[in-house]
Amino acid sequence: MKADTRSGLVGCAMAVVGIGVTLALVVFWIYNEASGQRQRALLAGMPPGWMTMIRQRATVPASVSALEPARTMDENGAFAVYDTAMGVWTLFHMDSAYARITGSRPEPQDAFAIRELLSDAALDRWVRWAQLREWDALELILQRSEAAAGEDLLRVRVPDYRPIYAATVALALRGWLRADKGERAAAERDLRAAVGLGAMLVRHEPTMAGFLAGRGALHAGAEGLQHLALLTRNSALADVAADAAGWSAPSTASDYDVLGAIPDSALSLAADTAIALGWRAEALHSVIRGAMASPRARLFGFPRRVQRRLDEIAANSRGEFGQLARLAAGSARAIDDMGPRARMERFGN
Repeated sequence: MKADTRSGLVGCAMAVVGIGVTLALVVFWIYNEASGQRQRALLAGMPPGWMTMIRQRATVPASVSALEPARTMDENGAFAVYDTAMGVWTLFHMDSAYARITGSRPEPQDAFAIRELLSDAALDRWVRWAQLREWDALELILQRSEAAAGEDLLRVRVPDYRPIYAATVALALRGWLRADKGERAAAERDLRAAVGLGAMLVRHEPTMAGFLAGRGALHAGAEGLQHLALLTRNSALADVAADAAGWSAPSTASDYDVLGAIPDSALSLAADTAIALGWRAEALHSVIRGAMASPRARLFGFPRRVQRRLDEIAANSRGEFGQLARLAAGSARAIDDMGPRARMERFGN
C-alpha cells in the first residue's frame, strides 16, 4: 500500500515536472517567435532600396573633398573633440542662432551673439585644427572608456560631441556674417574650416554619434559656402556647395536597429571600406545587438555563423576598423562564454 502511494506520488511529481517543462518550452517558443516577428515587421516597414540609400548616406561625396581646406600640419586633430575652452558657442544654442540669423529672422538677443562671433579670436583655433592632416580618434576613445572596453565593443564610451559641433556651427555662422560684411576671404576660410572639421568627424570618428555631429557641422559650412557663392556670383562653387549641402542635410531617420535583423547585410556594410567609419562601427554594434535580441541566442549562445563572419572580417581588416572588428569578434566570444542567466540579465528586455 505504501509502495503504491509512493509510486503514485512519484508519478504525479514527474507529470508536474513534465507539464512545467512543456509549458516553459511553449512560452520560450512564443517569446522567440514574437522576437522574430518584431524583426520581420521592422524590415517590412523599410522603403524599397533602403540599403542603397544607407550606402549613399554613409559615403562621403567628392563635393565635400572639394570644399575642404588644405591640410598642411601633421598633428592629431581628434583632440579637438575633447576641447573644454569657453567661447561664444558655449553661451548660445548655436543651432537656433544659426537658423535665425541665416534665415533673416534674427531676434534682439542675436545682436549680442553676432558681436561676440565677430570678435571671438578663440574660434581661430578651430580654423587651425581644420588644417591638421591626422584624425586618430579610436585610441583616445578607448583611453576614456571603461577597462572592459578593451574586450567589449558595447562598452566603448561615446564622446560628447556637443562642444565641437557647437563650435563648428559657430565658425560657419561667423563665416556667413563675414560674407555679408564683404570680408570674402575671411568668410571662405571660416566656412571651409567648418566643412573640413565636419568631414573629419564624418570620416574618422568610430561612432554613429560622431558621424551625425560631423554631418551637421559640414552642412552648416556647405550652406554658408552656397551663400558666399551667391554673393560672389561664383556658379562653380555654388554647384559644389549645393551638392555637399544636399548630401549632409539632416535626416529624420534615427533607428538603425533594422541592421540587427539582417546580420549578413549589416556585416557587408561593416566590411565596405568606402563608407564612413562611424557607420561601419554601427553595423558591428547592430550585428551583436540584433543577434542577442533573440531569446534563443540568449539561451544557447551567440550564433556560430555570425561569429565566423565577424572573425573573418576581423582577420582581413586593418587600421581603426580592424581594431573595432576585433573588439566585436571578442565581444561575441565573451557573450558566448557567458551562462544563459548572465546573457538574459544583460540582453533581456
